Order: sequence, then C-alpha cells, then structure tokens
Amino acid sequence: MTGSKNSFDDDQHIIAVGDGPPILVFHGGPGFSHNYLVRWLAYLSRTRTLLYFDQSFSDHPSGLEATNSFDQTIQQARGIIAEVSDGKKLTLIAHSWGALVAMTALRSFPQLSLDGLLINPVPSTRSGFDQVRDRLFSRMPTSMLEAIAS
Repeated sequence: MTGSKNSFDDDQHIIAVGDGPPILVFHGGPGFSHNYLVRWLAYLSRTRTLLYFDQSFSDHPSGLEATNSFDQTIQQARGIIAEVSDGKKLTLIAHSWGALVAMTALRSFPQLSLDGLLINPVPSTRSGFDQVRDRLFSRMPTSMLEAIAS
C-alpha cells in the first residue's frame, strides 16, 4: 500500500495518507470527519500509510451525507478491518466514538493480533454514553446546542 492509493472502493470511505505499512484510524463522531486527527498524526505518515475510515462521509469526494446507522457503520468497519488485516494482524488508532466502533467491530475477529492500539475511550454502554453526553451538553451554551440540533 503506497501513497494515497488503496484497494478500497468509494463505498468504504477510506482516505489514505502516507506510505508504508497500514494503520487504520477511526475518528470520533458520529457526524464528524477525520480532519481533526490529520495534523496530529501526520508524523506517522512518513513511514506508515494512515487509512482514515471517514464515518461521517462529509469530506469524502463522493459528497455523501452522514446517513449511516450504527449497525451500517459497524458492518463497514468489519469489512475494512478484514481487508486491512487479512485476518492476521492490525495496527489501529481509535479516538472517542471511533473506539466504540472499533471495539464493536473487533468482536468479529477474535483471532486477530493487534500490533498496536491507541484508544481514547468513551463508555461502551448506552447509559454510560448518555451520562457523558449529558454532562458535555450541560456545559454548552443554549445557542450552541440549538445550532447542533439544527
């Protein structure tokens, strides 16, 4: 795998950056793009190919909107993990919501060896996630919450 070339089709929403062995990157979200991670992970692209799984699709060349359900996102993540790892080994970086997506998808690969795993976790239960979300929203001004909702 080299440069921005990869064997993924447009429906998988993978953006490849760099050159070398692959690192699969799951960003936070839902509804965000991978862009906020690019600057912070750029140093890795000198020796590795970073494969950003763009779950929002907002910045994807096809212009698709974020209409995927959690189950559809997990299904896509499983396919991407299978292709990147070849069922043997995977290096993965997952942030926030991406950690939940990754942990859920990885359940389908109990034999998979993880070469590296960096996760900034969020609670993986609905009640825990709701509690963290409610605390976060309670710190936001009403105008910001209204803008998010619209």
